[in-house]
Amino acid sequence: MPPTNVADIRQARAAAEELNTTLDGHLFLGGAKPTKEDVDKFYEMFGENNIAFHRWIRNMASFTESERKLWGPPETQ
Repeated sequence: MPPTNVADIRQARAAAEELNTTLDGHLFLGGAKPTKEDVDKFYEMFGENNIAFHRWIRNMASFTESERKLWGPPETQ
């Protein structure tokens, strides 16, 4: 379940930064191939049944930073 209060958000952000540092130069936590450790960390950080959230993360990551900077506010209907 995604964090909902400020303390949880800060803790999640710190965990993401720590994981980013751990993964620097590596494709997966255990090296070149995914392992159960990767699956466990993935579920710990993003939840096991948050399919729409997983899809959103994948979709957002598919755009470059420069592409994301070009986006405006949502259109009102």
